[in-house]
Amino acid sequence: MLVYIILFLPFLYLLALYTTYESFWIRLKFLVSKDSKLLRYAKFKILVKCHLNLNKLNTLSSKIVKERIGNKKELKLALNKILK
Repeated sequence: MLVYIILFLPFLYLLALYTTYESFWIRLKFLVSKDSKLLRYAKFKILVKCHLNLNKLNTLSSKIVKERIGNKKELKLALNKILK
């Protein structure tokens, strides 16, 4: 029984990570200008910065709403400012 619990915990973490990324991608569509290349670039940079760290992703998700992202430079500045 203990083995099942130990094996189930990583699954739960990855599921939480996946749902957090999915909800963040939906919100990101409204934050980033209508440029699809910038949106794709933003998703890539966020994946690189946050990796599998759920705490970083939650911090970024809550604080990036205050930032204005119109180009790659503004995105890089916002990510560096939030994820010091």
